[in-house]
Amino acid sequence: MRYTVLVGNDDTVSDFGVISFPNTYVIGPGWKLYKKYSGISETKAADIRQDIETLLKTKPEPKGAKITNED
Repeated sequence: MRYTVLVGNDDTVSDFGVISFPNTYVIGPGWKLYKKYSGISETKAADIRQDIETLLKTKPEPKGAKITNED
């Protein structure tokens, strides 16, 4: 499964309220936070995969919304 990974800076840390590491954020359509994972978990990878599959099945954003996936 291919998906975009955001590597942030201090502004990104502030925007998402990062207070611990590691943090993983699943961002949905419209750059809205879908889910936040803090720390380490044996099921994190499977949980994130399920989140992404769920988001891919959701209705597309209304016309005019633009989400890009650049490699």
